[in-house]
Amino acid sequence: MEEYRPINYQTILAWINQKKIAPLYLFLGEEEYQKEEITSRIKKVIFPTPQSMEFNYDVFYGDEADAATILGAANSFPLMQERRMVVVKKGEAISSEGKKLLASYAENPANFTCLIILANKLEASNLLYKAVMKKGTIVMFYPLFDNQAIAWLQAQCEQRAKKKISTPAARLFIQRVGVNLQSLTTELEKLFLLTGNKPTIEEEDIILASGGGHEENVFALIDAIGYRKKIQALAIFKNLIDRGEDPLPILYLIMRHFRLLWQAKELQEQGKSLLQIATALNMKFKKQQTTIWNQLKLFSFDELKKIFELLLEVDVSLKSQNYKTHPLIMELLIIKIC
Repeated sequence: MEEYRPINYQTILAWINQKKIAPLYLFLGEEEYQKEEITSRIKKVIFPTPQSMEFNYDVFYGDEADAATILGAANSFPLMQERRMVVVKKGEAISSEGKKLLASYAENPANFTCLIILANKLEASNLLYKAVMKKGTIVMFYPLFDNQAIAWLQAQCEQRAKKKISTPAARLFIQRVGVNLQSLTTELEKLFLLTGNKPTIEEEDIILASGGGHEENVFALIDAIGYRKKIQALAIFKNLIDRGEDPLPILYLIMRHFRLLWQAKELQEQGKSLLQIATALNMKFKKQQTTIWNQLKLFSFDELKKIFELLLEVDVSLKSQNYKTHPLIMELLIIKIC
């Protein structure tokens, strides 16, 4: 007999988009945000208007409601509507006896009801799991891998705020927040507010949005490096490392700063004024404009080219060498630039 395999988020999403709704679901896994999202999407298919949901939609919690009450709702005919919907959260908390009752229902679920049971975990040997496996649909909601989270984040920025987020910025955001979609969504709202009408989200926006009181030190480090103040830059960097900061995001911000310097120098060579350069490079803050303008005098194109070669070497080193060597690699970079 072929082993049963639950479906995943992408599969059930495709089914919902085709308006294929099963009478019984068991949602398992740790990714609560996706469970809630899919539940909400099913609700929109079953209830085309808010009025159609009235008297036909029930939510229960496994640690509060007994199985008899849940089944009473599931077996009730819908009122002036083709289907009704019953959602059971914290399904793992349902008593053993309650799971047996729900398993009996799963053998012949009402075709006029969509019953969704949400649980973090339920063993494949459990009676309820086996029953849903035969007559219903089991969906597994796994946490995203980092690369999946980056793609999800970029799509969310585009869909919800018409913004783009660079891959380094998305990676930094995930490093700070994690891959839990609920946490990412909450922090993303803050990021949208912070960036306002800015069309592209960069690493410095992530630093500002993440809080923690370290932002001024990070930008003080970049200023010190840009002004070639070696002793000051090394002292600030040591302070950041002592606080537990990751060298890689710091490197990304240094890269961004020198990329900005290169672009500004090209515009300066074309005879552009400070105001024209600031407008072209979307530099809205006076302090940033003044800093870039002053630092342009300190670097030639040849020097900037060598710095970019250094930055590339350090980027490769940080990603390939033992993390214990990362602070030393960064300190050598600061010394060479300054």
